[in-house]
Amino acid sequence: MSLPGFDGQLQMTPEFRKNFLNKAISDHPPPQWAAVLCLFYPDRHGQVCFAMIRRSDDKGVHARQMAFPGGRVSSDDLDLAATALRECEEEVGVARNSIEILRPITKVYIPPSHYWVQPFIGYTRATPEFSREVLEVDEIVQVPLSELMQDTIISTQRIETTYAGIVTTPTYRLQGQFVWGATAMMLSEVRLMIKPNI
Repeated sequence: MSLPGFDGQLQMTPEFRKNFLNKAISDHPPPQWAAVLCLFYPDRHGQVCFAMIRRSDDKGVHARQMAFPGGRVSSDDLDLAATALRECEEEVGVARNSIEILRPITKVYIPPSHYWVQPFIGYTRATPEFSREVLEVDEIVQVPLSELMQDTIISTQRIETTYAGIVTTPTYRLQGQFVWGATAMMLSEVRLMIKPNI
């Protein structure tokens, strides 16, 4: 499948963020790196799903936000794919050796934490036995791929951010949760890749 790239992300990018990107990168030291994993798997009914998390209320800039399993690069990681696999295992309990990485998608800049995040798409053939890391993950949210394909999940909401006040932003509503910001931008690219092929 062709990669929609940044144009695909723009569908879920709020206006203020488009103007913020280049300025934020130029005004700071070089961003650090992190990686996340969009993990597909079959549920117990044979339905294709992917895993998301709601982050814990740790008072950080991303507290209680919906996200993919992932985190910052460790010195022990061989590459960014290894970071995504390790973090997925740590946060939701899926063994890294049971996951196959399919491909990276377009990186996303995260303004409040000053990170480049490299997303990956992966899958596991077995239905996972999830186990959340209680200090970082408040809830593991299993999302059917069919739900992501519905146009009715897209809306515009006013969201309070830690770095830009209250903003109006496009959102996805998945399993009763609003997904916005960088994670929605990543999902937009995944959605655009998959939707014409199903």
